[in-house]
Amino acid sequence: MVEHIHSLLHSAAGPMSFVVIVPGWLDEEAWVELSSSRFKQAFYLIAAKDHGYCDGAQHQRQDRYRESTYDTGVFILQNSLGKSKWSV
Repeated sequence: MVEHIHSLLHSAAGPMSFVVIVPGWLDEEAWVELSSSRFKQAFYLIAAKDHGYCDGAQHQRQDRYRESTYDTGVFILQNSLGKSKWSV
């Protein structure tokens, strides 16, 4: 996944930005690649206790919301034109 984003950012003729939201699994390859990306303009870590989400099986549950069991990472990747157009 990350290599495809990098390829798009590298070859884009115009401004381009991605917001990538992933579980806070620090040892995963994608996390490591996103953390060290040359396109990374910003990063936010949201503690598990500070957020939740709408369950994908919400139509089958009484409570559609679910507490997060993991921290969540938010990575903002941009090419140089994207950085100029949409400052983080």
